[in-house]
Formats: sequence, C-alpha cells, structure tokens
Amino acid sequence: MYFQLNFIGSPINYFVFNRLALVSFFFISSYACAYDSPSTDVLQGKWLLVAADRGGVPTTTLKDAYFSFLGDTLLRTNLLQEDQEYVYSFDGKKIVQSGSTNITYDVLHLQEDTMVLNANIRKYDFTFLLIRDSLELFRSL
Repeated sequence: MYFQLNFIGSPINYFVFNRLALVSFFFISSYACAYDSPSTDVLQGKWLLVAADRGGVPTTTLKDAYFSFLGDTLLRTNLLQEDQEYVYSFDGKKIVQSGSTNITYDVLHLQEDTMVLNANIRKYDFTFLLIRDSLELFRSL
C-alpha cells in the first residue's frame, strides 16, 4: 500500500517523497557539519604567485611575488615592495593583511597546493593564482 501526494500538480509516490526528503536532509546536514572555517594551518608555508590579472588583464609586473604565512598571524610578502611583514587574520573566506598597507584578500579557492585570491589594491582589482612552494621543505635541509 502506498500513498500519493499531489506536488505542484503531479502525483508523487509517498515512499519516493520520504526517501528523497531523507537523502536531502542527510546531504544538507553533512555539508553543514563538514564545512568549518579552515584554520590558518592550511595557509602555513610559502606560496608562489604564478599568474595575476589586474583589472581582468594578465600582468607580469608581479613576477617572483610570494606570500609566506608564518604562524597564526605573521605574513611575509614582496607583493608591493621588497620583503615586508604584516599581521594577518583568516576566517576561511578572507585574509586580512594589516600593517603599513591594509589589504583584504577574498579567498576564491583554497586547496592544499593551490590558492586563488581577489583583492582591490590601489584602486585596481587583482586576481592571484598561487601554488604552494613544494621545494620549501628541501631548502630547509
């Protein structure tokens, strides 16, 4: 025995509706539980800038730029000048750089070895593609 519901003008098998609702509930609840703001651990280390767009146009003026995240609050970068150190915070969606130059980087993509950032710097919109410096470990030996 099964029941039928009229859902937006079409009959739906009650059994199918319950299963669909149950699967949807588990999917949504598992996603909500699984998404915690990443800790600063995922940022730790040196990231090399491999591509950058300024105002939607590729730029090469930032060649050899890097970001080094040291500990939970120290950021070293040569993005604007020679090596500069800043305090930073990270909430999983934004990296906020504070110090002589304050910049907020929107984190568009972050994996263990790849990061994509957006920022507005000196009235220009930038997009940065960074990769983790995989040779950093070997340089310290």
